[in-house]
Amino acid sequence: MMAKGRYFDGHAARGRPVDLTLGTSTLAISDSDTGRVIAGWPFADLRVLPGGVKDGMFTLARMKEAARVECSDAALLHDLRRQVRGLTRGPARRRGAGRVALWAGAAVGALALMIFGLVPRLAERLTVLIDPQVEIAMGDQVRVRLGDISPLLLDDRARACVDPAGQKALDRMVARISRDLDLPYPLRVEVWDANMVNAITLPGGRIIFFNDLIQQSDTAEEVAGVLAHEIGHVAHRDGLRLSLRAAGSAGLLGLIVGDATGGAAAVIAAEQLLNASYTRGAETAADRFAFDLLDRANVDVSAFAGFFEKIGQQAGEPPAIMEHFATHPDLDLRAQQARDHGNTGPTRPVLTPQQWSDLRNICDSTQRL
Repeated sequence: MMAKGRYFDGHAARGRPVDLTLGTSTLAISDSDTGRVIAGWPFADLRVLPGGVKDGMFTLARMKEAARVECSDAALLHDLRRQVRGLTRGPARRRGAGRVALWAGAAVGALALMIFGLVPRLAERLTVLIDPQVEIAMGDQVRVRLGDISPLLLDDRARACVDPAGQKALDRMVARISRDLDLPYPLRVEVWDANMVNAITLPGGRIIFFNDLIQQSDTAEEVAGVLAHEIGHVAHRDGLRLSLRAAGSAGLLGLIVGDATGGAAAVIAAEQLLNASYTRGAETAADRFAFDLLDRANVDVSAFAGFFEKIGQQAGEPPAIMEHFATHPDLDLRAQQARDHGNTGPTRPVLTPQQWSDLRNICDSTQRL
């Protein structure tokens, strides 16, 4: 069949009238005045340009060419659609989608490189440069932010546990474990009443226990083992390092999604701290620090080994899972390492039975964060 159209070569602004002849596999384009064949477009290269058919007019083009043909012959379009599969979503559109996918993939790759490569290295450099007083202030701000967004991360807003007898027992444990320890800032340890079995280290010497961890511990020595482990993170400034990494990653994501208020950054940083996703090396170093610290304080190191073993046994039971430590691998190995370390001298209880009871009841009184 033959139809009339107007041909644009991609250079001149004005088109010229042409005759369009539909063959078995090619659309022939001929000059209407001279009859000279201008081009032959294989069906495999044909497409209808974006916009489709408007007011009966459609535009045909060939992949990789600037030339186009405008036509309003409905019969030609009908026959083309029968013979050319995917005419209105042909090769050029798929090629455009492929280009977009390629650029998107490159952008994601670049972002991943920054988050997993550049940001961690920068955090390492900054950690040793930040003054301890600045780190203390940073930890105070992180604590406030964690309290503000705790309803988003926990079942309800966390509250600080302030029972005087319980706090006194906790202070006694901290003093016993950290005696003669040289840290760049004082330890500030507290308990939050929140539905999470966890303990986290913030920048500047802040350690937060969540009450469920204390309630699921069988002895004060198990809590002391967790405390010693977190003090290891304080000594190595892991809380600062992790906060810098989280803040840097969240900041990059904020730039991408247009988070001008920094809300997403705060949530991501808080989640990182709650999950305490330290590296395997940082966890091993904190464990070794804890073993030595417990031994020096004459606290039974094997109780910490028992804690690791209990976590491993409970890991398959969601209501009782020790979320903080269960995210860390090789629990059996860590338990064995604690037992192998042992104590070099006699041990004595870290708290009296009454003090242990007081610590377990520290959340009898709470206050808003």
